[in-house]
Amino acid sequence: MDKDTTKSTFTEYLNGLDWSMISKEIDRLKLDRYTKKLFVSIWLKLMVYAQTHQVASLTDLSLHVRANPDLQRELGLSSISTAQLSRKLRAMNPEQLQTMFSQVMSSILAIHRPQDAMEQSKRLCIVDASTVTMCLERFPWAEFRSTKSGVKLHQRVVIADGTTIPDKAILTPARPSDKSQMDELIEVDPNALYLFDRGYLAYEKFDQYCESGTRFVTRLKHNACIREVEEERPVDPNSPVLRDAVIWLGQYPGYWMHAKLRLVEVRGDDGRTVQLLTNDLDLDAQEIGALYRKRWQIELFFKWIKQHLVIKRFYGTSKWAVYNQLWLALITYGLLVKIRQRTGCKKRLLEVYKVVQQMWAKPFQELIHSLQRKGTRKSSGRQAYPVDKIFAYTLQQYEQGDTKHLDELMYDPIL
Repeated sequence: MDKDTTKSTFTEYLNGLDWSMISKEIDRLKLDRYTKKLFVSIWLKLMVYAQTHQVASLTDLSLHVRANPDLQRELGLSSISTAQLSRKLRAMNPEQLQTMFSQVMSSILAIHRPQDAMEQSKRLCIVDASTVTMCLERFPWAEFRSTKSGVKLHQRVVIADGTTIPDKAILTPARPSDKSQMDELIEVDPNALYLFDRGYLAYEKFDQYCESGTRFVTRLKHNACIREVEEERPVDPNSPVLRDAVIWLGQYPGYWMHAKLRLVEVRGDDGRTVQLLTNDLDLDAQEIGALYRKRWQIELFFKWIKQHLVIKRFYGTSKWAVYNQLWLALITYGLLVKIRQRTGCKKRLLEVYKVVQQMWAKPFQELIHSLQRKGTRKSSGRQAYPVDKIFAYTLQQYEQGDTKHLDELMYDPIL
């Protein structure tokens, strides 16, 4: 009998899930009733494996199990059919996976600490949404255009210790607007500062945030009506800030805001002017511009999960199957962040992802050693060839009449 108790990378990777809580939920809801082979715990491990290895379909996943002894040993399963995988994917309630996702993220945020002064003074939350488009013929329940279907991931991420952590997520069909989920994603929290774009412009909500002490920074639409300018604040002519003013928004017969806001115009790196709106009257104007630039982190998060996890090709066509796959992708992302956190690795998340992909069946200590290994390269890298200096030197030789060597094909000037 094999008595090797060394835990593999895959086993330790999955330990980021609270299996005690999961087992209790499985027993309470009787999710494994009448199940003979594909238990929920095995299915979860298998679906996380599929996300980590970018398995394209359930048929391919079935073949992975049949052809991979290491995977069979991890799962305690020698084979599984595509039909069984498909039935389980359709049968799982997405709310149960959403709960698992929340548990993983809570455990990550409980350990992360603010890295810089900006993060220490506030909990920096970024809110945005991203649409995953699908074929209308295969996904008619998610129609949002005449030729397309789609689902929308409404996301709140927290920037902590330089890491983008998906704090809260909501899945809906693509048709509802971004701001339809503002109440769920933007919570009353005096210690938080929310960043969001123009898609969340809602004057009534802004009044509520001002009243509750919830701070935000957003971008003003070009057609917004400034009802009154209460104060023009001085700005440093050498800074990128062009204007800093306290204003009142709204007009009749539309909505009149009852709280005053702050308008900060900043010149971007590309030379264009950006109008920012905030209810924080005390922040430095340059800091407001720097904060809004961090909003791009959520766009990078959306790009990362779409490129490296399986959310653009779906394993099933039903609503539950699609939502379950998206939740599993978010859980997989969270487990990657957690393994990076646990190993104390400072490398990019993509590097961690690639190493986990390659070493998933090897002992966990080998993964730690690989992630913590320092580079052995001693050179300063490829150097730029000094073309300008060589030209000036050659010109000097020509002017001094020293030109015979220039006819030699093997001549290489050395400065």
